[in-house]
Amino acid sequence: RVAIDEVVRNAKTPDEKLNAYTHRVMCLMSETSDYGKGAEIGLEILSKYGFDIPQSPTKTVMAKEDMKYKIALRNRPISCLTTLPIQDDSVLALCQQLNICAMYSGKMDVMKLLNWKIIQYVLKRGSISSDLAPILGACALVHVKLNDVKRSNEFATAVQALNLRIRDDKKNYATAGMCVCLAMCLLQNFRSLTDPFLQSYKDFKLMGEVEMSLN
Repeated sequence: RVAIDEVVRNAKTPDEKLNAYTHRVMCLMSETSDYGKGAEIGLEILSKYGFDIPQSPTKTVMAKEDMKYKIALRNRPISCLTTLPIQDDSVLALCQQLNICAMYSGKMDVMKLLNWKIIQYVLKRGSISSDLAPILGACALVHVKLNDVKRSNEFATAVQALNLRIRDDKKNYATAGMCVCLAMCLLQNFRSLTDPFLQSYKDFKLMGEVEMSLN
């Protein structure tokens, strides 16, 4: 943590500082598993980059942001995002970690609001990064929990399309695939769904991600 704080103080570019912030959230998750605290810190950091997301969104805020999200999509499917150019994006890297914190700490409204903001962000920017795949994968999973099967399938379809373009990024590819597998298993009990799980396991094991492979 001391090293990360030093990087933040001496960062010469916004990207360098944002990368350090992202690792701060990741360290907190790995050391304490305090996902609630990770979500709070992540939201505070994102506010510096134009993402205004309250810790406890009201119904009024949710309704307003839902409308903005729908207007931004203009009746297009989520999969329209998967055709955008791919380039590194430190903001999406942080959003991915914050998404995990929000989901594991049960902050469903924060997660929904964050993902609406992410979709507006990439549409305005006109590009995506490989970090978007696990973000969409988590969306597919959480919409199963919200009993929104149609929306879950829409996100899962988008992940499958995007994963075809990011095979070289093994970690994001495997994480996104695992989220979709979990969502599909909750929706339907097909034996063939074990194949993607085994592939994710192999990918994580190859990368040395012991904890993720065991999960």
